[in-house]
Amino acid sequence: MPAPAHDARALVIQTAFLGDVVLTTPLLTALATRYGPVDILTTPAATPLMETHPAVRHTITYDKRGTDRGWGGLRRVARQLRTANYTHAYLPHRSLRTAALAIMARIPSRIGFAGTWSFLYTESRRKPSAGH
Repeated sequence: MPAPAHDARALVIQTAFLGDVVLTTPLLTALATRYGPVDILTTPAATPLMETHPAVRHTITYDKRGTDRGWGGLRRVARQLRTANYTHAYLPHRSLRTAALAIMARIPSRIGFAGTWSFLYTESRRKPSAGH
């Protein structure tokens, strides 16, 4: 395993259902080992869970069905993320919205699972055949 990249700033974008957020927690732990505590952008329902996770430094709530809805909300959240100067975005949910958000936030390294929107990533990985 490579040495921790302390100058890197990692963000996990997981805005799927609460169960999907829970299944992302091993990724958070693995990334925290590499980068130190990471930030996560997630839904209002998942925010309380993520705020107490030891691998999470900061939780950003993205209310995609409420206050951050639509194109204006997406742009507003992207501007907020841009100010944090993230170097890596991890996108465990294959979604056009999350890929667009990482691009609009100008995060140079975008890593996600291969699939429909993986051409928007800088790196894509095949989903494990054994599940989560």
